[in-house]
Amino acid sequence: MEVIRDRVNLYIDENKKFKGFYLCICLHQPLNENTVTKNRLLSLVLSSGCEMYKTQTELNTALAECDGAQLSIQSVKKGDRIILQFLIAAPKGSEEEQFRILSEIMNHPYLKADDFAISRKKHLKNIIENKIADKKNYAYDRCVELMFEKTGFGIDGDGILRDLCGIRDLYGYYRQVYENSQTDVFILGDINRERAQELLKKYFPALKTNKLSRSDAKAAEFKSVVERSQGKQAKLCIGIDMGKGSRFEKIIFNELFGVGPSSRLFRSVREQNGLCYYISSKYLSLANAVIVQAGIDEENFEKTVDIVKSRLNDPPTDDEIKNAKASVTDTLKIMGDYPTALMDFYLTQGIFDDGVTVETAAEKINAVDKLSLEPKISVVYLLGGEEN
Repeated sequence: MEVIRDRVNLYIDENKKFKGFYLCICLHQPLNENTVTKNRLLSLVLSSGCEMYKTQTELNTALAECDGAQLSIQSVKKGDRIILQFLIAAPKGSEEEQFRILSEIMNHPYLKADDFAISRKKHLKNIIENKIADKKNYAYDRCVELMFEKTGFGIDGDGILRDLCGIRDLYGYYRQVYENSQTDVFILGDINRERAQELLKKYFPALKTNKLSRSDAKAAEFKSVVERSQGKQAKLCIGIDMGKGSRFEKIIFNELFGVGPSSRLFRSVREQNGLCYYISSKYLSLANAVIVQAGIDEENFEKTVDIVKSRLNDPPTDDEIKNAKASVTDTLKIMGDYPTALMDFYLTQGIFDDGVTVETAAEKINAVDKLSLEPKISVVYLLGGEEN
């Protein structure tokens, strides 16, 4: 992946292995109560049409005529940023038409009439109100919220219900986002640098980037919270503050601690003690945290937490480190075959802004020979069933 820092942060991967061509434009904003709900609503409204394609049917027809192009517009939470992400993908040979369609959507949005957003507001209201129906993801989001309360890291990326009805002048907000964001553009496929830059200049002449600073996450002091919903199976989430140390050590830690059937948690909690239906962990590099997720019977709550605590600071063996490193580097090796994974990797590394590539990440992983970490539990969150 070649990075060109000019008027935007332009990432170009001239890759003949990809079956299609991928164009992705990401507009970064600070994640706070003033941005999150508007951004989430924008992702729904912008997907519905633009001035040239005023209905979803017209837009779908244009995409179909572009060799069956696929369009995805999302509001993506990354650390304490909210990113409005536009992605269009199609078979090779449709590059200029993809640029043209995305230019129509981004440069000529159909947002000036506030009533256009009414149905999308209702849809987003339903999404927010019904989040608890997906108990696994709801518990995860609540754990992160509790761990980073009152900061951007803890805000739910789907928005805040009380702010939804009061949103006005969505077009004015969108123009502010378009003109004042940190902007990353990803162009992946069988295209050379000169052609990529030519198309970007032709269809997005006004697009530019504004540097956003990165803030460090500060986790809450220990708290344990139990909430209830319908159903029998409980969802347990444990937020772990990873403290000091390199993020490459923490990637290895997470791999040996809670990823896959050979991890410490899977062996200790599920195989040896049979305390859960599933258990895994996820490393949030931008938040410097690991989140453990498990589906359990509530009667096993305390036993499960105790085992997680007991395994947290066990010194890893040389074999554990070796196996974890091999697993991580194997994942990095194949990342170049998956365009969306590759874009997500560079989107995250671009926020760190320290020049780490897939290749240098693998080198840094392999250079780790021991883990000098002091992880500690910040939040224990249980979404239990109804009390009898």
